Amino acid sequence: AVSRRGTLGAEGCVRAMAGREVPNTTGVGMVARHRLRSRWRSVLALTLLVGVVGGLVLGTVAGARRTGSALSRFEETTRSAEMQISTGKPTEAQLEEFAALPAVEAMAVLPQYLIIPDGTQLVNVPATVDDRFGTVIDRSRVIEGRQPDPDAVDEIAIGEGLADLLDLGVGDRLHAISATPEQVAQALAGEELDAPPSGPELDLEVVGIVRRPLDLSELGSSTGLFVLTPAFNEEYADRIGVYLTTLRVRTVDGEADLAGLEAEADRIFGDSPFFSVVNLEGEIAGARNAIDVLELALWIFAGVAALAGAVAIGIVLSREISQMDAHQPMLSALGLTRRQRVAVHAPMAIVVALGGGCLAVLGAIALSPRFPIDVARRAEPDLGVDVDGVVLAAGTAVIAVLVLAGAVLAAVRSSRRVVVREEADEARLGAGIVGMAARAGLPPTISNGVRMAFHRGHGRSAVPLRSAIVGGVFGVLGVTAGLVFAASLQSVIDAPPRFGWTWDVTTEDQVVNTPCGGDTRGVEQVPGLEAVAELCYGPGLQVDGRTVPSMAFRPLLGTVEAEAVEGRVPSGPDEIALGAETLDVLDKEIGDTVRVAGPEATRDLEIVGQVVLPPIGLGQPLADGAVLTGEGHDPFFDLNNYYRYFVAS
Repeated sequence: AVSRRGTLGAEGCVRAMAGREVPNTTGVGMVARHRLRSRWRSVLALTLLVGVVGGLVLGTVAGARRTGSALSRFEETTRSAEMQISTGKPTEAQLEEFAALPAVEAMAVLPQYLIIPDGTQLVNVPATVDDRFGTVIDRSRVIEGRQPDPDAVDEIAIGEGLADLLDLGVGDRLHAISATPEQVAQALAGEELDAPPSGPELDLEVVGIVRRPLDLSELGSSTGLFVLTPAFNEEYADRIGVYLTTLRVRTVDGEADLAGLEAEADRIFGDSPFFSVVNLEGEIAGARNAIDVLELALWIFAGVAALAGAVAIGIVLSREISQMDAHQPMLSALGLTRRQRVAVHAPMAIVVALGGGCLAVLGAIALSPRFPIDVARRAEPDLGVDVDGVVLAAGTAVIAVLVLAGAVLAAVRSSRRVVVREEADEARLGAGIVGMAARAGLPPTISNGVRMAFHRGHGRSAVPLRSAIVGGVFGVLGVTAGLVFAASLQSVIDAPPRFGWTWDVTTEDQVVNTPCGGDTRGVEQVPGLEAVAELCYGPGLQVDGRTVPSMAFRPLLGTVEAEAVEGRVPSGPDEIALGAETLDVLDKEIGDTVRVAGPEATRDLEIVGQVVLPPIGLGQPLADGAVLTGEGHDPFFDLNNYYRYFVAS
């Protein structure tokens, strides 16, 4: 009963049924089995198509989730600090009191030695006093080599940014000069140094290249980081001057504990002239923003691929089921009800749904080592094969439901087709777009062309016209979305003001204790500069109780100012502009008032704009921070916690 041509298999089966009486349910089974045997190549191709599309979509969705969580998991595995406290020389009693607070999970004490390594802008290099840094807090991932021996005075492991900056590798040596305790005391008193740094010269061996979350930020990639060993601290404690002491703190409940701990830190260490508290989220904000963009791009790609794949599968599935259109009259004459004629296609749909779903799962798992991508890949704690059970389970169920639903809809449509009359079809076309073209007086060539374009044909010669149009529309939308996303990203890269960089030249004033608004050293008189401003950067401004970085522009020649997205930049001492994230977290809008606090003053300022903050210091996030005028920033100036730059164009 099976014809040599697969498309006639159902007809052969019908003829076999006509030769003997069989129950209708048996007839359904016979036709279904015949369909599977005669069309197995088509079923296999359809299963592979579902598997490939499903694997690509599920793999990308799982990759997007893995990319989005990579940095958080990196922070968790490295036990990164969430708060940094700067103080002078804390007593043992103070350190013990703070470490015993219930909200403190771990703490490391790092005295900041005045050491200047060759080829860097670093002037303070931390040393750890015990083995807590790198073990219970701020662990690092070894990329090459090994960790320093805590008992070795001259061994260091450096971050990737510093290794790239100085072209150093494992086994190389880093030379540095240092200042004596007397010179540091003289500098802290605001006195001019009467001699170059005259402390011990250091020759440090690089034994490892390591990666911390900080190394993923703009700060880490531009300057890098290394921490000296406990043995170094013991050896040089009385020979090299300590500028201040920093405490790296990891909390029990993360962000929820920071406000309370900041108040406790102020109570315990607040008498120190060097006291400041910094929320370390800013250290990696740039990396987090970059990963957010990557994650969004993957979700967009997965959505476009899912839509295009669903349309393609629907076209092929509908085409396969429509092969039975011509046999509907015979099946109906033999007593098969419409429901039974639909059920004929169930085994094929089940095979495609289950087989395609299994292949999709295998494909997604095989694709998983390709994710995460870019910055998130550097943060990923566990590269390699990853099985995202939630995505695979939910995705398999969705694939099965969509395939079965598509098959049912196509089968229901097919079961309605008994005889199609050319005249009726042409009448419908005449009432549609072709009729509109003819009534509009268009030439016959155009009317006939439109008719042929929108005429789907009959029986085996029919084409899936509607599905093809829908697929084409989604394809164009997908390509357009990708091109628009790429063009938008490139336009930001090509226009520095869009990420806050409104000048051409930057230089940092590294003279100790020169306050903002102080000696300009004649920068504004340099030939060839059209505009020059002092930029005072501080990481610890309080805005409505939230610690944010701040920038204050003081014009010296022409105009250099921040980039306003909405509203305008501040022009007076009672005005402030905030980043988009700051406005969102504080639930504020342009025109509202915020309470701004510094070490010596608290004032209410009016929000006059939303600004983009350039990545100039401490891994500055683009959307979180405040901009003030130089005069407006003066009451909040913290002599012990600021950076001074000159920016020019």
